[in-house]
Amino acid sequence: MFDCHMEEKSKEMIRRAVEKLKHHGNEIFLKVNVRGERVIITPVRDETGELIGYFERFELNCQK
Repeated sequence: MFDCHMEEKSKEMIRRAVEKLKHHGNEIFLKVNVRGERVIITPVRDETGELIGYFERFELNCQK
């Protein structure tokens, strides 16, 4: 995962978000990237609620 997130600042942001998700956090807004997309991390949990992964979602800001 960190192969595509080279900056230490990005790595630390992801580490903090994953820790929140481990403790039953819901999706987490990370930032707006340089393309104006909102970056959101959404947890993936098993049937017992344990965090088994996550995915990043990118949303365009469609306001005009």
